[in-house]
Amino acid sequence: MAIGIFIEYSMLNDPLIQNGDIVIVPLIDHEPKHISLGWAISEHKHFSIAQKEFMKYLLHEYHNLTV
Repeated sequence: MAIGIFIEYSMLNDPLIQNGDIVIVPLIDHEPKHISLGWAISEHKHFSIAQKEFMKYLLHEYHNLTV
């Protein structure tokens, strides 16, 4: 037996789950208490305009969360 914690979406197309060799057992009444955001970029490159806009959007959504 093994136990792993994964994001459900990442496991939905796994062949072992699809054929029943692995069974997903969801956590009950689990709501995250903290949300972490992070990003990495080479020190020799700068963010593109699209990346900057996406980061602004993420930060806007993050600050407007109601937990």
